[in-house]
Amino acid sequence: MITDRTQKDLYNIVANLAYSDYRRTNPAGGKTANPYTLSAETTKALEMYAASVSKNRTESDERSIKEYLSNITLSRADLLLPRTEPKAVHN
Repeated sequence: MITDRTQKDLYNIVANLAYSDYRRTNPAGGKTANPYTLSAETTKALEMYAASVSKNRTESDERSIKEYLSNITLSRADLLLPRTEPKAVHN
């Protein structure tokens, strides 16, 4: 069974990885952004998230999701944290 917590964690992983992909192409940020693509790692996370919210997920999907999340938890737990905008520094 996929819990709301699992879905939230997967959402945070996708958000953090997508933002990293964006910053890799647009390191300075700014008002205009260069087009960017999602990395293979981000695409995999997005697939896991999509499977977690699907009404038609199988037991195999659930096992894959749990295995993926377990690997992320052990190796890159920082991705589970909600992504926040960096605070602007005012002089």
